[in-house]
Amino acid sequence: MTGPATCPLCGGSDSAPHMLLRCNNHIMKRMHINRHHNAVSRYGEEISKGKLGSAVVTMNACNSEKLSDLNIELPDDIERNISDWVFPTQQNLPTRHQSRPDGVLIMPIEGRGRILDPKQIPLRGRDIHLKEFRSCSDINP
Repeated sequence: MTGPATCPLCGGSDSAPHMLLRCNNHIMKRMHINRHHNAVSRYGEEISKGKLGSAVVTMNACNSEKLSDLNIELPDDIERNISDWVFPTQQNLPTRHQSRPDGVLIMPIEGRGRILDPKQIPLRGRDIHLKEFRSCSDINP
């Protein structure tokens, strides 16, 4: 009689959800992150082609070289990190760069103008959306 299957990489309980989401082995963690960045990059590419395209200001995704290798093209003005102009009153806080959402979209608040360039929207007129993309459960299978 054999006992429960264990993961050969980390010793945890072996199962499909463990392999896809929960293995703590450094190689598997890197693969999980790369899969997530690839998906975020593809979402960002599609969003940038639609009516919200000009609202996308950041995508926490692959670097430009990797995007090029994957034939993914994001507009040049989309940055990987949240720029200081997005939250100007928080630039000097020590916690400033602790949050890295997958995407940040900035649009004018409805009824307060039709400015399309997010940098030109007055601070109090911004409708800021922090996006987290999920293509499968990152917590529970």
